[in-house]
Amino acid sequence: MTFTDLYTYLRARFVREDGQTMAEYGVVLAVICLIVIAAFTALFSLIFVMTSGGPGYGTTTLEFFIYEQAFQTGDFGLASTAGVILFLAVAAVGLMQLRFFKGED
Repeated sequence: MTFTDLYTYLRARFVREDGQTMAEYGVVLAVICLIVIAAFTALFSLIFVMTSGGPGYGTTTLEFFIYEQAFQTGDFGLASTAGVILFLAVAAVGLMQLRFFKGED
């Protein structure tokens, strides 16, 4: 499946019979996505207190991994690299959201 096929499928799913699109929901969906991303980053304190990333890295998130590498093992290089990767991932998701929810005004 290509991106064009996916776009065509999504457009067919979100266009009402009278021709109106669901573009008015775009801002709401973008805000919901940002809130969900913020909620996942807030899991750090819960993981740190409850499980410390265990058993066997089963509950480790990228934020907890960065903290663990920097302050528990002292590997600041790996921690900063993981931080840059996290930043790039969040920036990519944000740019995709801006492009997807831009609307057809």
